[in-house]
Amino acid sequence: MLSTSLLAYEASGGGKYEALVGEYEFEYQGQVMVITFKEEAGKLLAAPQGEEFIEVDPVEGEDMMFDVTTPQGQYYEILFAKDESGKVNLCTLITMSLEIEGVRVNE
Repeated sequence: MLSTSLLAYEASGGGKYEALVGEYEFEYQGQVMVITFKEEAGKLLAAPQGEEFIEVDPVEGEDMMFDVTTPQGQYYEILFAKDESGKVNLCTLITMSLEIEGVRVNE
């Protein structure tokens, strides 16, 4: 189920996932990875820099949570969150027991 804020974006003419679209920067062990999220044909797609976009699937019953298995076989949960201003500017990648926090760097 989508959150009220995501439904409000869709009702205002934006896509279902418009609030999530943008580039997010993740830092882990001194390395930075940027992942771009975009909406296409009502689906949320993601791609690290230099890689092809793949579809991420909404997790049923979870608000702003998705999952994906990469072409390399790595499974991730992706959780978006609002910052203190109420905008979706935070994203967490969860794989196995590792959580990597990310922030939106542009829209």
